[in-house]
Amino acid sequence: MMSSQGKDKAVSVHVSNLSQNTRGQDLHVLFRPFGDIRRVFLAKDKNTGQSKGFAFINFKRQEDAAKAIQDLNGYSYNHQILSVKWSKSGTQRD
Repeated sequence: MMSSQGKDKAVSVHVSNLSQNTRGQDLHVLFRPFGDIRRVFLAKDKNTGQSKGFAFINFKRQEDAAKAIQDLNGYSYNHQILSVKWSKSGTQRD
């Protein structure tokens, strides 16, 4: 039987108000300083391939995600003011 600590769960952060020109690699560069990233999902328009203006960043650790939210919510990036918050689909937090 595997303990709950035996399997890591990613902690998901929702970032919105991204410019249409944002790429997944841009988000890796922006969020990497806060900790290990499991996955970046950038929503894209199927026809144009441009960003739809939001993304989900999955961190390995909740503390890293919390620090990213604290530091990047309201941050000016690519002439936009980012909104960074806990994803509703992520792990429950205090």
